[in-house]
Order: sequence, then structure tokens, then C-alpha cells
Amino acid sequence: DLDLAGGGWWEPASVYENVDNSFNASPDWTWSPQPISGLVCEQLIWGEVDNDNWVEETEDFGFIDAGDVVYPSVMPILDITDVSIGGSTAAPADYLWNPANGWIQINQAGGVEVTYRYSRYPDLLVTNWDESRGNFLFRNEAGDTNVIAKYPVKVQPDLALEKTVLRSGEKIRLLKRGSIKIQKAALFDVTGCRLATFRIPDFQTSFEMPLETGNLVSGVYMLRIQTSTKPVILKLQLM
Repeated sequence: DLDLAGGGWWEPASVYENVDNSFNASPDWTWSPQPISGLVCEQLIWGEVDNDNWVEETEDFGFIDAGDVVYPSVMPILDITDVSIGGSTAAPADYLWNPANGWIQINQAGGVEVTYRYSRYPDLLVTNWDESRGNFLFRNEAGDTNVIAKYPVKVQPDLALEKTVLRSGEKIRLLKRGSIKIQKAALFDVTGCRLATFRIPDFQTSFEMPLETGNLVSGVYMLRIQTSTKPVILKLQLM
């Protein structure tokens, strides 16, 4: 539910609220100095000035191939405190992070968990090319900024498994919502070994994977689904 902030040369700084995945033609908040020539906006940055509204979260991305990128559910994240690959803390060379665009590139294959921090009440910094006026900082004064709000209700994902724990012989059923396009899927065991690859036809809401789980041993498996926009990792356990 990301909002949009923008600006320009000799243009106001503006924020457009995301309401049901759309934006109004006019901004919900706007500001400019007097005269407006004093703002030559170069960049708008969301951050946490006082470091008093941090929230820390650990997100499990499942198995990730070396060289692939993951995107945390929260944007923007302002700090990464730990990256775990295959159950061990990753070395600095094992991943790359782009704070501006949000992606984390994983350089070593394995199960990936990332612990990151973000602000529930981010402040807004507007950088200004006009050195005579300097940059502008807008403090977030929404309510008591020293109290962390409850987490928002998580939206239903575009792809999910009907059941994440199955008994031997049960079918793996994939659920889809919206217009997401699926290209292919692959099944991996917990060690990262690829067991099978599937071509998935376009379907409306549910699809039964052409896989006999009775031929698999009990354990944890990762279903990596390549969509038209990004890979999705789904974890399942076979009893």
C-alpha cells in the first residue's frame, strides 16, 4: 500500500496517498517555499531521523538461486541487520543490497532469511540543488511517534498453496488470484537439489501440480514459481 512522493525543479514537493491501488490526480499533501524558485528538488527520501520508531522483522524467502534477487515485503527498508543463507550468517560478499530500489541480490544458493529494520512513521527529506536555501526535512508527527502502531493486515498473496503440510500421496494444489502470469515451476528439496520442473498452463484460481508426492520422502520442500515479474518461493512440508 505504498504512497507516492514526487517533486521537480521549481515544483512543489507532493505526496499522493495510495487508496485502493490508485492515486488522485491532485496530491494529498503539497509544500513549496516562498518564492518557489528556492526549491530545485533533486530527490525525496523516506527515513528515520530520531531512530525511535524502528521495527525489526525477519522474512523467510525460501530457496534462492545464486545471483537472484529478493524484495522484502516492506518498502523502504532502512537497514539490514542479518542475512542468513543455508542456516548460516552470510558474509558481506554473499549478498548485495540496493537501498534505493529495495532489492537484495543473493550470491550463494540456499535457503534465505533476511532480518531488516524499517520505520512505521518515516520522515521525509527533500534534497535541494539551491545551496542558498539548503535541504528540507519534514518530521512525521502522526500521533505519538514513539508508539509503534500495530502491523497492518497482511493482504492475500497472488500465489499460495492450498495446504502447506501434506501427507504422502496428497496432491499439491496451487492457488492464484488476480492476473499474475506463471511461466514455470521447479521443486527443490531442503538441500537445494532440483527434483522436478513443470510447465504450468494458464489457470483461473487453482491448479493441481502434476507430481506424485507418494514418491517423495518426508521433509521440507521448496516450490519455486517463475512469474512474468519475479520468482515466488513457496515452502511445503511432506509428512
